[in-house]
Amino acid sequence: MTSDERCLTLFGEEFQNKKVYSPNSDGISELFRLFSKAEKFYAQGHYEDAFSLYLRIAKKGLMYAQSAVGFLFLVGEGVEQNKEEALKWLLKASKQGDPKANFYLGSAYLYAHGDFEVNYKLALKYLTLSAEDGFVRAYYSLAKMYRDGRGGFLDYDEAEYWLTKAAEGEDVSAQYDLGCFYSDPDMGKQDDIKSLKWFTIAAHNGDIEAQALVGECYYNGRGVKKDEKEAVKWMRSSKEKGMELVYEDNIKMDKDIDLNDWVSLCQKQKEVSRIIH
Repeated sequence: MTSDERCLTLFGEEFQNKKVYSPNSDGISELFRLFSKAEKFYAQGHYEDAFSLYLRIAKKGLMYAQSAVGFLFLVGEGVEQNKEEALKWLLKASKQGDPKANFYLGSAYLYAHGDFEVNYKLALKYLTLSAEDGFVRAYYSLAKMYRDGRGGFLDYDEAEYWLTKAAEGEDVSAQYDLGCFYSDPDMGKQDDIKSLKWFTIAAHNGDIEAQALVGECYYNGRGVKKDEKEAVKWMRSSKEKGMELVYEDNIKMDKDIDLNDWVSLCQKQKEVSRIIH
């Protein structure tokens, strides 16, 4: 989707909901032009110019621009980081029902972004609002809250539901984590066939840790008939693409590889990768 197409979609939704302008009015044409220009500035890394235009539009009451202004105050792009201003503009957009603003608020309270203090109750509130409005990135954050029991909100059924939504929404990290979820007996949802399914999907989408674990599944016959040749193929693929775990060209082991150990090692590798990148 091009920048202009995205703007048309956003503006069509917002103006239809608010019934402020008719589609052919001069007002929407000018605001659309400014918003489109702001989007292009942001995509090009011209954050100060983008912020200036977003702010002009946000003052007209448009929630997508308000959300953008709040985000820029939150992360300090194009303007000095300011928690109070970030909260003010994100709340304005949230009150109008913007799922992205709710995601930003939920993430800020969950991870203490932009000088926000951790507040799991508020994080859950805003991430739920965002997720229920179909914002895919919120699915994954909400799933991890329930899976890890952040703030005492431990619920494996909810974790499974939202992880599945995120994975089906093409979030590769969620696809990988869903494979891990079904491989972990502590979750009470262990299912080798589902685990392999999601590891394989993530592997085909380029996740090298998932490729390693698909290899493990074939080597040990977890969720699939044991196939050493297929196992070697996947393990070599992950190694060639940068996986730091070491494999022999010909796997010769006296006992099965422990899946939980592999998951642990791959998770550690993934965390290192996230920090580096």
